[in-house]
Amino acid sequence: MMFFIDKDGKDIKVHTFKDEGSFGELALMYNCPRNATIIAKSQGTIWALDQATFRRIVVGAAARKRQNLRSASRKRAHVSSTTGLRENESGRRFGNKNL
Repeated sequence: MMFFIDKDGKDIKVHTFKDEGSFGELALMYNCPRNATIIAKSQGTIWALDQATFRRIVVGAAARKRQNLRSASRKRAHVSSTTGLRENESGRRFGNKNL
């Protein structure tokens, strides 16, 4: 599939998909029209999502990412507290003396 934009009445190719890809996510996120037209030059399968489903997927992924970061941060804090090492603002580790 090829990705075109219309500029002054002329189609300008901006991207070609080879076997996989996605498009239209900015229109779904920001509730605006798509900026390009997709033209299929070969047979393929297209999946479509409505805006509500897309947002649920994106929000769910963001929530899982936040949870993973919190969990990693807690584990890191636990390891630091058990080893007696802390990190300063630059990320360097130090014990009783600042290295």
